[in-house]
Amino acid sequence: MNDLDLASLVVSRVCHDLISPVGAIVNGLEVIADDDDPELRTQALALIARSAAQASAKLQFARLAYGASGSRGDILPIGDVREVARLLFADSKVSLDWKAEEIELPKAFVRALANLVMLGQECLPRGGVVTVLAENSPNGVQLVVKAQGQGARLAEDQRAALMGETTLETVESRAMCGFVLGLLLRGFGETAKVESNPDLVTFRISHIR
Repeated sequence: MNDLDLASLVVSRVCHDLISPVGAIVNGLEVIADDDDPELRTQALALIARSAAQASAKLQFARLAYGASGSRGDILPIGDVREVARLLFADSKVSLDWKAEEIELPKAFVRALANLVMLGQECLPRGGVVTVLAENSPNGVQLVVKAQGQGARLAEDQRAALMGETTLETVESRAMCGFVLGLLLRGFGETAKVESNPDLVTFRISHIR
């Protein structure tokens, strides 16, 4: 795998996610600069505030899911994912139901969970609920993410990327979460278990201590 190609794919995904909110900020600033109507200026300020919050949430997610996540060592609390996901879902048709207890896991596995939560959101084009649970076992912990809502489904390109059936040369940036998640899990010698039912997709990933 070419590291530069992987970096380019990540950058492409991050830019794709930021184009819309940053563009909205620019549009709002143009309205403020060109129009003296108080009502329009108020609406523009509201648009700028909402779009800035979206951009910040997407950047924080990208830093956690794709980046080095700071310099706090090799272990992170999974609550970091909860806080970023709440920001990310704040202006979304998808809500977050976090039921996992606060535990700490290797940084790469926390990054895997971040990508899995985003993958759950992407399974819900009509909205719904992403539920996150952590189930302890004698040998480690199993993280469960459920995406429930009308028409819930795992897109075929995301499934192929997750299972390692897509090469870096052919994967699209829209399947980035599945692709990175698959890479991270294979680094642990693990794979994601996926169960699809009407209006429900359930993911399970295990970390063996």
